[in-house]
Parts: sequence; C-alpha cells; structure tokens
Amino acid sequence: MKLINKIKSNNYFKKLKSNKIAIKDIEECYLTSEICLYEIMKHINYFRMMPKRLITQDICFYVFDNCIEYFEFIPDEFKTKEMCDAVIKYDYAFIKYIPMMYRCDEMYLCVINNTNDFMNIISFNEVGDSLKRLYIDKAIKNNPDYILRFDKHDLLEYNWIEAIIKKENLVFNLPEYYKNNAFYKKIIEINPDFISKMPLDQLSQNLFDLSFKKDPSLVRYFPDQFITKEMVDYIINYLPQYKKRIPIRFQNN
Repeated sequence: MKLINKIKSNNYFKKLKSNKIAIKDIEECYLTSEICLYEIMKHINYFRMMPKRLITQDICFYVFDNCIEYFEFIPDEFKTKEMCDAVIKYDYAFIKYIPMMYRCDEMYLCVINNTNDFMNIISFNEVGDSLKRLYIDKAIKNNPDYILRFDKHDLLEYNWIEAIIKKENLVFNLPEYYKNNAFYKKIIEINPDFISKMPLDQLSQNLFDLSFKKDPSLVRYFPDQFITKEMVDYIINYLPQYKKRIPIRFQNN
C-alpha cells in the first residue's frame, strides 16, 4: 500500500510541476513534504495550510529565509536559536513567538527599551530580577495607570514608590489591597509630607511618629490624638510657633 501511495504521489508531483493540476487537486494522503515544499516555493502562504505532519526542518529554514514574518507559524520544535536571534532584531514584538528555552534577558532588554506596549508582549514575572525595576519604570512612564497592574509587593521590593508619590492621585485611587501600613510607611520614608494628605482612617500612630522623626514641623498637621508627650516636649523646646497645636490633655503638665 505504501508503494502504491508513493507511486501515486510521484505521479501527482509530476502533474503539479507540469501545471496539469493544482495542489488542491491532490488528496492529503498523497501529499509529501517534497510536494509541499515545491508549492511553498511558488506560493509561500501555502505553508500555513500544509499538513503539520509533513513540516520538516528544511521547509522551516526555507520559509524563514524567504519570509521572516512567517516565523510565528513555524512550530516551536522547528525554531532554532539562530532563527530566534535573527527575528528579535527584525521585530521586537516577535519575542512572543520565541520559545521560552531561547528567550534571555538580552532579548527582554531590547523589547523593554524599544517597544511601548511591551507589557502586552512579555510578562513581568518572566523577566530576570535584574530587569524588573526597569520593567516597572518603563511601563509606568509609558502609562502611569499601568501601576495598577503590578502587585503591591513588587512595587515595594523594586522601590517604585517614588513614582506613586509624583502622581499623588494614584496613592488615593489605588485598590484597597495596596493600602496597608507597610505601603504608607514606605511613602512617608521618602516624603514625610504625605502624612498631611492621607486619609486619617488609614493611618496609625507609628506613621505619625515616623513623619515627626523625618520632619518635626509636620506636627502642625497631626490630629490631637496622635500627638505624643515627646512631640509636645519638642514643640516647647524647638517649635514654639506651634504651641497652639499642643492638645489640652498636655497643657496642664
């Protein structure tokens, strides 16, 4: 049976080459890789329609060399490191079609530095640790609202609080799961003045203590219940202009 099929395939191939039939006239069971390559050499778009079982490495090399845009249609098992290195230089967006085994930080760096929508091409979790800060920086620079796509722990770990502070409304519009003591503490460490802008119901004594330590003059913004005896002593000795801020409970002492 195999011999008969081979003979029929050869006959079909001869007719195809002499333009007596078109490839659509050949039943799939009689197609061969050789016939498919012949058709691809005439009409490269046939590569997308040919039976996957007949794809060979040689066919993939031919397709890649003659139409690099078809890289995305080449099955991963036929993609080589050389192809991947070449296609990333042709178009950075093609990294999404590069098998993970061939991706590297050098490729990710090219994509991040040269593609505005790289967040839709590569994920934050797949880039190496050395590129995560850059990934966040570039993403939020392209669109400040992208900050909402990041996990709060990643923002803290890669020290991207400065960007939040520069765009104040982001602090107050962040989802509730961002708003915890550690998050606000990081903000106040960088800019203690933020204590005066934060919602009171989201603040605690330790945040006021930290803010005061960073800049004692900010005591003028503190609600009475967060002003401590140590703060009062400091006001009396060094900030007399703020004596009116001393709570009544301390005025008789």
